[in-house]
This record gives sequence, structure tokens and C-alpha cells, in this order.
Amino acid sequence: MVHQLCGRRLLKGLSEGADPSKCIVKITGDMTLSFPMGIIKVFTSNPSPAVLTFRLKNTSRLEQVLPNQQLLHSDASQSDSNSKDFWFNMPALMSYLRKAAEQNPTASYYNVDILKYQVHSSGIQSTPLNLAVYWKCAAGTTDLCLDYRFNPEPMSGPGSLANVQILVPVDGGVTSMQALPNGIWNAEQKKFLWKLSDISDKSDNEGAGLSPGLVRAGPAGRPRQPPWRCSS
Repeated sequence: MVHQLCGRRLLKGLSEGADPSKCIVKITGDMTLSFPMGIIKVFTSNPSPAVLTFRLKNTSRLEQVLPNQQLLHSDASQSDSNSKDFWFNMPALMSYLRKAAEQNPTASYYNVDILKYQVHSSGIQSTPLNLAVYWKCAAGTTDLCLDYRFNPEPMSGPGSLANVQILVPVDGGVTSMQALPNGIWNAEQKKFLWKLSDISDKSDNEGAGLSPGLVRAGPAGRPRQPPWRCSS
């Protein structure tokens, strides 16, 4: 029986000033295994199901791997530095899937988060999206500008970035907000979200601007660079 293995990667960075070369880059990801609904009957009908295993290759490119310790086992003494073998704790996996089925009995698939990882990076050139961040803080207002451009160097072939999202935390009591392009302000979390159109090497250098009106003096009372996140 074949199970679908899904994965996603997040690019996280912290910009210092308007110089993209000083951006601290952290590339992380997670892996999810999707089990079809019928697998639960297969597992429960067999008191000793075969142990599910998988191998993660090219691990020399990873800075760290964090498996779900409740569900996965691995051999820390494994000699191959470029791969790592994992196997499931089958009783724990069956218990997890059973609970998932009870909570959502009509689902076609049940997703299980199995591990997280962090990739070795070489700064801003490791990311397909380069950012420069500018803050301007005054007594009553705070202006934020983002310049961004596509970087094809880390891409394996021609392509584009789709579903790009940039999340910016803004402290201080925000009473009004103007943004270009339009975005979403979450007053409870004090975060502003931009959802950008596709970005590729054919795109011109672009930018986004945010001008929130503040009750207090703005983020920390002085220019401060926010963490940013890009997901695609």
C-alpha cells in the first residue's frame, strides 16, 4: 500500500537595515505522511502489522532533523552521513490514527506530522526572494517599506514563486492602516499580512508599503526590523 508523503518549506529571515546582504536566513521545513481512511481497518485487523520505515536522503545538506519522537525511532549511530533511516512506533501510530478517525470519521485521509528539518544556508543567496526593509518612526506614525526581488540562483530550473506571503508584526496601538498593495491587519495578533502575486525573474523589482497610525510612539519607539516569512 502506498502512502502519500507531503512536504513544505518555509523561508525565514531577519533583515538588519536596508542591506539584503545582512539578512539572516533560516530555511526550515516539515514532512507530513497522509494515510487513507482504509488503512485503519488494515492496522486494526492485524495485531502485529509490519513496521513502516523510510529513508531520508541527502541529509548532509541539513543542519538538523527533528523527528516526531512520539511516533518515530532512528539509529543515532548510523554510519552513513548522507542518509538517515526511520521507523514508526506502530502502537503509537495506530493510536494516533484511531483518535483522528474518531474526531473526523468522514475524512478521506489523515495527516501525520512526522519530522521537521533545517537546511544549511549561505545567507540571502540561499533564498529565491530577496528583501530590503525600511522603517521610519515618528511620534504619531510609523512607515514601513519593503523592497523585494526574485533571485533565481537557488532554483533548480526556471520557475516562479507562488502564494508568497509576508507577515509583519507591528507593535503599538494601531488605530488606522494604509497599505499598498492591500493586505490584512490582524488587530488581535498585531500582525499585518501581505499576499503577493506570482514573483519570477520576469518581474520588475517591486515593493510594498505600510503606514499604520499609532497611539503610541511606534515599534519599540525606534526603527526595528521585523522577522519576515515567505511560504510557497
